[in-house]
Amino acid sequence: MFLYSLSLNADDLNVARKHLSTKLPEVKRSHLAEALAASLGFNTSIALQTAIRGNPKDEKRYARFDFDAFLNRLTMLKYEFEPTVRKTFFDVDFPREAALEFALCWGGVIQAMHSTQYQVHDLSRGPNAEQVKWAKTILAGVKIFRSTPNMELSSYELKHCIERKFRGYLTNGAFIQAAVELGFKIDVPEDGPNVFLYVDTSELERAVDVAYAAAVIEHERLQAENIGLGNT
Repeated sequence: MFLYSLSLNADDLNVARKHLSTKLPEVKRSHLAEALAASLGFNTSIALQTAIRGNPKDEKRYARFDFDAFLNRLTMLKYEFEPTVRKTFFDVDFPREAALEFALCWGGVIQAMHSTQYQVHDLSRGPNAEQVKWAKTILAGVKIFRSTPNMELSSYELKHCIERKFRGYLTNGAFIQAAVELGFKIDVPEDGPNVFLYVDTSELERAVDVAYAAAVIEHERLQAENIGLGNT
């Protein structure tokens, strides 16, 4: 079974929902919307719609499509599926504009549940949201991109540029998700869990230096404010 991450964009989710309806024509549209929300980690369709309205328009956000959660919600809504239907549904094959053909976890990407990647990395441990946010503030400084992937260093090795400068830990999955959500082009090898970015190492290091300098200035500003408050 292949794994997917769905785009948390209203238009893209509508494409995904319509695609699912072709697989399960007997399911009501409202029930399909509830099951889709559950598959993406939301309690209700309304909660999902509220969340995506808050997403920046110039970025894409993604969440793993949880097949089991999807079917479990439909089961709760009193739908029953024959084993043959379930087996057919394994090859859902979402349209490319609505999904990534891999799931993101803390250790990187996983493309299929039968792969060795799946055995090594736990899907229940997704990239930490705060780490993704942190990585995005740094990667947003990358301005120059290559026409070919940087095969010299994988995502796992590139994330070390950030870790060394900031002296902090960043998971491979959070680094990749940040890059994907910012629209970076990536190359995903079959054996994963690492990917290759279309960015020179020197350009990434430059962006890291800029972000670090900005972080130092902000830290000094906050310290000065705290000292000022202490003297009042």
